[in-house]
Amino acid sequence: MPNFQHNIIQNGNFLAIIDGSKCRNIQSFYKEIAVSLNFPDYFSNNLDSFDEMISDLEWIEEKVITLIIINAGDLLADDKDMLPTINGVFFRAAVELENFKIQFSVHTQKL
Repeated sequence: MPNFQHNIIQNGNFLAIIDGSKCRNIQSFYKEIAVSLNFPDYFSNNLDSFDEMISDLEWIEEKVITLIIINAGDLLADDKDMLPTINGVFFRAAVELENFKIQFSVHTQKL
């Protein structure tokens, strides 16, 4: 089986990928998102730290950052109450990053 790549850089675009089936609870989500978006070591695996990291992304040089969540139906399946909060953080991050001329988007795919 080929190794799963968590992110790809191509033509000035940063493409990050997480697998929702590996993110059934909030702690596994934090671990997967930290790897795919290359969060710095000081990321603390909690909501406040996630919010801070996702709204910054200064360590990524590319100005177009896309997060793809495959198996999205499994994302936070064991912590469903966290899904609206995480979606809200993604939305706020996209708006905030626009101020720095960074295009951030999240796309989901159900397999």
